[in-house]
Amino acid sequence: LINIARGGLCDYNAVKRALDSGSMGGFGTDVWQVEPFPTTDTLLRHERVVATPHVAGVTDVSYRNMARIIMSAIDRVVRHGQPPEVKINDPLVRDMSSS
Repeated sequence: LINIARGGLCDYNAVKRALDSGSMGGFGTDVWQVEPFPTTDTLLRHERVVATPHVAGVTDVSYRNMARIIMSAIDRVVRHGQPPEVKINDPLVRDMSSS
């Protein structure tokens, strides 16, 4: 089982039981139910668990793309008075578009 979506999607106690019983071959994750995940949890020390920080997608290329998106958003707002193409706060953008 690989979970790289949301920590709440997995019942980590059930994952432990399945790994211990042998009904699950392995578990990989970079997300947790509680963050930061307690480093004392036995799941982290299980021999068939691969756990990575939730930054696996952070690369030179992704940083360049983030910078390009940010600069484009700034340009659209400051120079052209348009809302950014990529947005997460639609009410604010709708207010900006109507003014």
